[in-house]
Amino acid sequence: MTTPTEKAATNRSSDKGGRQRSTDVSGPPPGNLPLFMKPPKDLVTDGVVGGRCYGCHTQCGLRAHLKDGKVVGVTGEPFFRNRGALCPKGLASVQKLHAADRLNYPMKRTRPKGDRDPGWVRISWEEALDTIADKLIKIQETYGAHAIASGQGTGRFSVELSARLKNCIGSPNTIHPGHMCRGPMAATTCLTVGHHLRADFDSSKCMVFWGRNEVWAHPAFNGPHIIENIMDRGAKLIVVDPRFEHPLAHKADIFLPVRPGTDGALMLSWIHVILEESLFDGTFLKNHTNGPFLVREDTGNLLLEGDLGPTEGKKAFLPFPACIEDRRNRPVCMVWDRLTHSARPAGADSVNPELFGTYTVNGIRCRTALELLRREAAKYPPEKAARICWTGSAEKIRQAARMFAESSSACLDAGSFGIQGLEGGHTNTFQILRACLCLDAVTGNINRPGGDCGLPHWRWITGDWKREGGPRTMTPWGAPDDDLSVKLEGPCPDEPALGEYPLQPGLPSMTGCFRAMKSGKPYPIKAYVKVQGNPLGGWCEDQTTVREGLLALEFMVDMDLHLTPTGHLADIVLPAGLGPFERGEHPVIEPLYERRSDEWFYIELGKRLSPEWWPWPNEAAYWKWRGEMAQKECGNAAAAGFTIERGVPAPPLNYFEEMDERTGAPVGFPTPTGKVEIFSQIARERGIAPIACYIEPHQTPVGPDELKNRFPLVLTTGARLPVYYHSEHRSSPYQRALFPHPQFEIHPDTAKTFGIEPEKWAWIETKTGRIRMKAILTPGILPGVVSMKHGWWQGCPLLGLPGYSWDGANANILCAGDVYDPALGVPGVRSQLCRVTPADAEPYSWEPPFYGSGIPEECGGQETETVHPLSEDK
Repeated sequence: MTTPTEKAATNRSSDKGGRQRSTDVSGPPPGNLPLFMKPPKDLVTDGVVGGRCYGCHTQCGLRAHLKDGKVVGVTGEPFFRNRGALCPKGLASVQKLHAADRLNYPMKRTRPKGDRDPGWVRISWEEALDTIADKLIKIQETYGAHAIASGQGTGRFSVELSARLKNCIGSPNTIHPGHMCRGPMAATTCLTVGHHLRADFDSSKCMVFWGRNEVWAHPAFNGPHIIENIMDRGAKLIVVDPRFEHPLAHKADIFLPVRPGTDGALMLSWIHVILEESLFDGTFLKNHTNGPFLVREDTGNLLLEGDLGPTEGKKAFLPFPACIEDRRNRPVCMVWDRLTHSARPAGADSVNPELFGTYTVNGIRCRTALELLRREAAKYPPEKAARICWTGSAEKIRQAARMFAESSSACLDAGSFGIQGLEGGHTNTFQILRACLCLDAVTGNINRPGGDCGLPHWRWITGDWKREGGPRTMTPWGAPDDDLSVKLEGPCPDEPALGEYPLQPGLPSMTGCFRAMKSGKPYPIKAYVKVQGNPLGGWCEDQTTVREGLLALEFMVDMDLHLTPTGHLADIVLPAGLGPFERGEHPVIEPLYERRSDEWFYIELGKRLSPEWWPWPNEAAYWKWRGEMAQKECGNAAAAGFTIERGVPAPPLNYFEEMDERTGAPVGFPTPTGKVEIFSQIARERGIAPIACYIEPHQTPVGPDELKNRFPLVLTTGARLPVYYHSEHRSSPYQRALFPHPQFEIHPDTAKTFGIEPEKWAWIETKTGRIRMKAILTPGILPGVVSMKHGWWQGCPLLGLPGYSWDGANANILCAGDVYDPALGVPGVRSQLCRVTPADAEPYSWEPPFYGSGIPEECGGQETETVHPLSEDK
């Protein structure tokens, strides 16, 4: 195989143009707005109050319309990112404000956990808060601080206060879906680039949506920008997905189907084409990645200057995070100079490093990091990748790789809200994400207009770098772009979280926590304070272990909008306010009934536990302090040279090229080598492969015969719809009418093989469990693949549509908790093996307050009298 050259890459580099900021789109929208973005003409109100939608974590701009002091309608904010658009989640928010199934009063359990009826009794907020504080203090004194965990669901704007609660107690344990959501991508991106990345959808010339459907996942926030870029600016579009059943796939210039979990092989195949055809950006690779750095064959480590002679005064590779807290501490790595044909320090005057090749330095045989990546990618030429990934066409793989590399800018949205289906989905997630970031690196699409752009901490720019006691994460300061999160969360306990994984420090093993609740090993977790999250029925794998753990808890608090299957097992349930109406910096109305905001709850509870950590006398004082802190951080960022857009710092696209007067070298990236890390020494030191490679998913159709013979189909879960957000919103008639039933998608040929009929209920079974959903037959999915949506538990009484408890149609019942990604602790929820068989009935149905059993009354369930949790009666 020939060694790639740089001649085409040098030409490509000039084609990309300067690294200037893209056009600011924060101003007013175009005059001729689409109909779905215009407010209804008949919405006559007394006033309008601005705010942010709380239907998902993107927080689209929203205007609440009031009549006689009541919220009567909402429209989108035309001057925010969503430019007046709202998706069904936002449009239905007024109905959620007044929904009959909302929790309205604090309640406590009066019957044992596991009873079909918890025996809810209404209590006052004062009693609830005092009880919670007393129980937590007693548990801390008896078992230690680590016996208490706090947590929430997908980020809903009080995450820092949840962390502050556990930190003020002294516990390292937080239970939330970060291990299968944004956490893996955030950790891997910070490891590789030094900060998070976001796609520049507004100006990208080639957008790739890999296992992700952004116009459904965030339809109002990013959908208009993406479609506008395709329609008006002629951007190329590549979609890689096992499903053709979403809008972006229909508009794609190239659509590549892929077997779930084999994405890494396909990405390496793209890299192979790009390197072999000299389509790479040689200038970016040479100057801004550690691809030219030499790697020793004998130790597998980077070759340092200190390896080649006297070590006095020569820096060693420091442990993380000290290796990046002061860029003057960087070790000097070696490259092979093309001019002198010898090893020279990277960054030395007039050095021109080779990108590829094998060299011997003082008897030490070395390869460049990029040569290691080239050899790994060469294992997956398009013909082989097509067979592994079920794409069916090697030529389409080549076309996609060329389109991505030859575009003047391209984005994968690596590191943003997550490449859904890759991040948090497979037992090989880390290496998939590493390959994804390497695709950006070899084409120079990191911090390039129209590429994947990121925001370093302002202290990295100024060189005033110091650790402030933030959480133990892959970023040494604990926040991606400012110190506000660190100040909100407070100093993090030094004790490692329970079962944390090598490259996900500070985040415990979720199933490890639930097992510890039951077994007490390695130490007991006795209390769990949860605000707006639903691990039983909503997000966690291995649901049987989750339920057993929650049943064994000595004490659990659940604050939420609705009574969930998780809340059914709580000791105290609390009514949460709905933003922006009943909570937020500027709530539109006073909370209805006795609902309260998350922030109010944390502050009032915190003052009972450790007043010194909660200095705000009330919620208004907290919001005032937070606003002042945010303004101060923006000022610091502006002083460091950041442009401020919409009140937050904007990514500085060329910051890494600027010279540092103290070191005489470029500022570089906030990584150990100051470069984009194609080779990761941090991963290497933790026993993880430092170069992106392909690992077959743990459950695989090419695996052991016993498993694949029992479960011959590949199951992928977690596909999103614009109607719902994870396990939320199914009680809303406006949304449920659009997507009324739990369903899975299967190819007609596959369905015929297994006797599955369209629109009929069927069993889907894995080695972990089984559930029932309706079958949707479509040729728009790969044969041999089953795809389903998660989050089904809630009923919609107004439409006569049932709920399914925690075990009736819950996709997470099917998700195993026995094998995880060794670097990040990610379960294989999107690449498992399953089988499907016809079912003779639909799932058992349950409505609140009974979410605790899948056994219907005719099979032994007992009728009991109860007070409905929404009732005002005690």
